[in-house]
Amino acid sequence: MAPVTSKRMGKKNAQVEQSKFVFEFGTKTDGNATMRELLGGKGANLAEMASIGLPVPPGFTISTEVCTYFYEHDRKYPKTLATDVRKAIASVESQLNKNFGARKNPLLVSVRSGARDSMPGMMDTILNLGLNDETVEGLTEVSGNSRFAWDCYRRFIQMYGDVVLGVPHDRFEVRLDAAKEAAGVENDVDLSGADLSGADLYGAHLNGADLSGAILANAIDLGVSTGAALYDINTDFTGTGFDPVAA
Repeated sequence: MAPVTSKRMGKKNAQVEQSKFVFEFGTKTDGNATMRELLGGKGANLAEMASIGLPVPPGFTISTEVCTYFYEHDRKYPKTLATDVRKAIASVESQLNKNFGARKNPLLVSVRSGARDSMPGMMDTILNLGLNDETVEGLTEVSGNSRFAWDCYRRFIQMYGDVVLGVPHDRFEVRLDAAKEAAGVENDVDLSGADLSGADLYGAHLNGADLSGAILANAIDLGVSTGAALYDINTDFTGTGFDPVAA
């Protein structure tokens, strides 16, 4: 594993740029339980479990230093981060024989945050990152259950819209209520796959946001924006790492 230099506010920019920002776990594991300050609590624990052979789904951790960098550089990301994330996603794809953004057997990931110090209940999770209008059809084929696939897609857009884009939660509920009224049912679980796929639940109400790809840039935005922008975490004290894990 390449040497890692821990940074804090006030360190030289050149040193920050040379840092390692993405740490994999799975068949290749870069970290361990001693690296909580750099990987956050969840990231360090995931790395430790993977390194001792427990059946942890493959994934990677975006280190706490990205959150610090984000604040120090006018809400911008390190130059190497996008490339490193692409490489990490490719590694997960090869381990699971799935492809991110592909219709056939699509790779979906969950993104969770983990600060250096525990902050119960503060940080949101996004599930099923990777679903879009095409991959939802692939999930239907893999699962054999269209209602399951379209409900996963609905929940992803609702979580992403709420947590990352700041769309008010009730805007989604109004659309869902309209879908239930149109279908003549009272409960969410009574909506069929056809009801969900035909409902106006999948993006037009997200202020024109392009959710068709929902891939790398969104994954990075999700991690950094959730920790830094929405919760205004003091990164000099805590810092937050983000853990995309195969769903």
